[in-house]
Amino acid sequence: MGPSEDRPSPSRKQARRRPARPRRRRCLLKGCEEWFQPACPQARYCRAECQRAAARWRQWKARRRYRSTEGGRECRRAQSRRRRQAELERRGERRATNCDASRPGGSAWVIAQQEIFVLVRPAWLLRDLRADTPVTDAAILLAGLPTCAGTGVGTREAVAATVAGASERVCAAAPDVS
Repeated sequence: MGPSEDRPSPSRKQARRRPARPRRRRCLLKGCEEWFQPACPQARYCRAECQRAAARWRQWKARRRYRSTEGGRECRRAQSRRRRQAELERRGERRATNCDASRPGGSAWVIAQQEIFVLVRPAWLLRDLRADTPVTDAAILLAGLPTCAGTGVGTREAVAATVAGASERVCAAAPDVS
């Protein structure tokens, strides 16, 4: 004889039981490991930030695992080749846009940033200058530079005289323009 089709009514204890909730657990993200009450039974992380961080770590780990295989290494080599090729093309485009067609050589005069800063005085050279010393900007900038076309001996004397504070010699040492 089979079981009866009439099921007994639930007992009082079963009628009052709440639906089962997952118990408290620790966040599985290394470094967080806080206790939390999961909203669903499969929840492993306490917050959305922990979930995103764990996803980033899993992606990093998968890339690393893939790149350790022969196919992954070949893919990475191809990616590096493409990147180097694109960089060379960008440099060529940059040079082409910098070119000036009116110049006889056809190439632009480009001064590298490092070459410009050779002429600027470092801060440690300027730290001994006091605010009350009668030093002009030209004296600071031209100190130690060789004379070249357009700067004669008289000009250097005028700068040196200003540094020394003798303003009378500046007018007397200036070259005659006439």
